[in-house]
Amino acid sequence: MAPPGFSSDKFRDPTTAWKGPDGEWRILVGSSEGEDNRDGTALLYKSKDFSTWQFSQPLHSVNGTGMWECPDFFPVRLSGKLGVEPSSLGPGVKHVLKISSEDKKHDYYVVGNYSIETDTFVPDSPQLDAGLGLRYDYGKLYASKTFFDQFTNRRINFGWINESDSEEADVSKGWASIMVLSQSMHVSLCFLFLVLMFYTWLCRREGLLIIMTLCTTHATEYLYDGLGAGDTKKDLVGCECPN
Repeated sequence: MAPPGFSSDKFRDPTTAWKGPDGEWRILVGSSEGEDNRDGTALLYKSKDFSTWQFSQPLHSVNGTGMWECPDFFPVRLSGKLGVEPSSLGPGVKHVLKISSEDKKHDYYVVGNYSIETDTFVPDSPQLDAGLGLRYDYGKLYASKTFFDQFTNRRINFGWINESDSEEADVSKGWASIMVLSQSMHVSLCFLFLVLMFYTWLCRREGLLIIMTLCTTHATEYLYDGLGAGDTKKDLVGCECPN
């Protein structure tokens, strides 16, 4: 339930849990606070047994960004294209805080430093803080979440894509909106940006042909070059079928 001072209708969408060196599990829950609930907030909860959760403190908030839906919080390497498991810490790791803006209906993120000792998150670039600057993409992706694929060592993003059709058109065709899978991501050399790319897997499993589409994406307003020195699009994408 929402902690004192927070509205129950502005409280939802827990993240994947991670475990600290102290043995306690942690998750974030999306919320908002302040006058008219205008300050987006990620609330930190802890558990010793993964069953009973206690509110600890707000991990991070940004004034004027409105309700934060579907928060996501995960580590990324400072070099290379492989993902890391959710509890990873250390000097070779940054953390990404992603939020879905209820006001703007877009997914925003910020890269920064997470302290497990104080359970605080400090963005690398405050002017590009969550809800203010960088978006996952510049289309319709919303309410996305990630998971770490231990078999391919990638962090995979999936989410909801709504449409511009009318309600009448949705009723006529019998469906509305789609879920998209999958995006792989890593941090570019400047540390402030994520490189997200769709990639293709063609393989047969249990008689089914699985096809995913290839399309490298760039946040063109801020990310001038998603490729590192010597990289090619093939290097970034990597189309091997997972075992």
